[in-house]
Amino acid sequence: MGYNYSCIVIDRNIEGQVEPFLKINGIFVKPSQKTVPIEKAMDGDQSKEIDAFFTDSGSILFIPNDLSLQYYMLESAEVLTFSYYETAMAFTVFLSKDSKSIREIMEADGEIHLDEGEALPDEAEANSISDWINEKVENLTGFKMFSSYDDAMCIRYNILKEKEKKGFFARLFS
Repeated sequence: MGYNYSCIVIDRNIEGQVEPFLKINGIFVKPSQKTVPIEKAMDGDQSKEIDAFFTDSGSILFIPNDLSLQYYMLESAEVLTFSYYETAMAFTVFLSKDSKSIREIMEADGEIHLDEGEALPDEAEANSISDWINEKVENLTGFKMFSSYDDAMCIRYNILKEKEKKGFFARLFS
């Protein structure tokens, strides 16, 4: 069995700022008051929620797969968005820096289907795209994926439905 999950990874800790970050990127959430172990977040079962994990130097937001097929932007930050479908050997990567798109890769079964932007120096050093993703996450956050973190917990956010996003009168008359 392999891992299948999607993430937004940011090179700064945005604890307490998750809602504004997601809002400027078109996603509306509210805290659920729940925490989940990081192992559960890595199971990739997010469909209506986002699980946020914070390190001293970065943030990892485990997101539903359908939210991983685009860039996310944050001023003065490097933001990596990826899908990691190990069971199908399919990967997507979107990388932005200082709110500018810099790299996009889509790979399935070892074949690259989309390769936009200039290749980054650390890409050539990695054995595979999955290794590069793991190394990039560690470089941005200091967190090593697939290591044992028994006490690592994520804060869960519920994704709001379309009706909940609208103003009072829009909800009243829709």
